[in-house]
Amino acid sequence: MRVVESLEHTMGVPTRAVHRLLALSKKRNISNYDVAGAVSDQDLQQTIKLATELRAQVIEWLKKNHPELLN
Repeated sequence: MRVVESLEHTMGVPTRAVHRLLALSKKRNISNYDVAGAVSDQDLQQTIKLATELRAQVIEWLKKNHPELLN
């Protein structure tokens, strides 16, 4: 959770994306511990899309700031 929260400050990820990722994570946690089915198919698709976009941003950030970590 702290890593996700830090993305805005460390990599410049938009606040909205960070908040959406945290909200989806909270839904997943609720689904795991409290109520089965709390995550909808739409939530799942949004999570996959957001994770894919975030992964691309991380790779670009690494290329610019720490290319040696990509080897």
